[in-house]
Amino acid sequence: MIIKLLIADDSTLVRKNIKRLLQNITSLSIIESTTAKSTINKIEEYNPDILLLDLRMPEGSGYDVLKYLRDKTIKPVIIVLTNSSDGLSRKKCFEDGCDYFFDKAKEHKDAVRLVKEFVNGLNKSKAAPVDY
Repeated sequence: MIIKLLIADDSTLVRKNIKRLLQNITSLSIIESTTAKSTINKIEEYNPDILLLDLRMPEGSGYDVLKYLRDKTIKPVIIVLTNSSDGLSRKKCFEDGCDYFFDKAKEHKDAVRLVKEFVNGLNKSKAAPVDY
């Protein structure tokens, strides 16, 4: 089974590094977007299993994407990976429906590890959330 990952981040370097860390996983299809608007369009088009989402993007924000997904019956596992990692941002993301939240500067490898766990057969209900 191919797992579809949508990486939504306007930073080419971040997307490239995440792809490099995941490149050896043959059962993973990686889709990229650079704006909030294109992220929503790609969610509609590809129906990804996992969304790796930055909060600060052009043409909207990660919060806009979370709000869009809130009312969907089928949605991806949402992993927020952002530099906006203060307590208020974290709280708002969980209120808006994210499943996991990581600080891009300090915890990006934890986010990648979580993606690998999902790809290796763990589903949303079996994966243990990361405690903070």
